[in-house]
Amino acid sequence: MKIRILENDVATGSMTKMANLDLATEFDAHEVANYRSLLDELAEAELDVVNLDCSNMRFIDSSGIGAIVYLYKRLNRRNSQLTLSGVSGQPLKLMTMLRVNQTIPFIEQAA
Repeated sequence: MKIRILENDVATGSMTKMANLDLATEFDAHEVANYRSLLDELAEAELDVVNLDCSNMRFIDSSGIGAIVYLYKRLNRRNSQLTLSGVSGQPLKLMTMLRVNQTIPFIEQAA
């Protein structure tokens, strides 16, 4: 579990506060419990964008999907954005089937 906080100058000169969290290889009920406090911190932080880096994730279950959707809802209430990067394999198939990709943007590279 690694969180990186970035502050970027964009062309307009404004600052974008962004966090990037690397997710586990298996994001199941057991791992979600380990990540819960980090996800809570991200939901409460003053951030513009939170990216969950899924590039190492090989498996996700309903608990993992639920944790991501719950984080999305909390961030959305604060007018913050959630993105997912590096989604592939079984996680991509399940998230596409559940239409997560129609609500939460998938990006190619982690920020």
